[in-house]
Amino acid sequence: MYFYRSKALTLPVLRASLSAGVLLLICACAAMDQHIATPPTASLQNPVEPATSSSVAAGQPVTVNLTEFKIEMPTSLQAGARTFKITNSGKETHNLKIEGQGLEKALSKNLKPGESGELQVDLKPGTYKVYCPIGVGPTSHDSKGMAFQLVVTELK
Repeated sequence: MYFYRSKALTLPVLRASLSAGVLLLICACAAMDQHIATPPTASLQNPVEPATSSSVAAGQPVTVNLTEFKIEMPTSLQAGARTFKITNSGKETHNLKIEGQGLEKALSKNLKPGESGELQVDLKPGTYKVYCPIGVGPTSHDSKGMAFQLVVTELK
């Protein structure tokens, strides 16, 4: 009788412990999903080397350097036709994509380490998302910090 009583008390405790463990796992996954869905911001996650729009004159090419989970380029430019000269100085494959103001353009092929490419776009005033479109979800380069907002101002 004592064994039966002990087993009867152990089963509910085991169920409660298991339920608490499952609930904790669900909460942890939900928290991770929220982190994935939140796009990185330049000020918190992206070590972009900021430059002013005056550092790249209108009509001049924009130099872009891609490394592991970092995009080095100006964070603001003047509106107009722009040529982005992009170099992958990292150890992984990268790309560059620009989205905003009705524009969605990326390099036609991914850049292997050491490769370079050019992207020509006509930028209108406004904000654009500039990022590396390699990968999906938590393993994407975008979610690892290769993203920021580019501000394009009126041509003066």
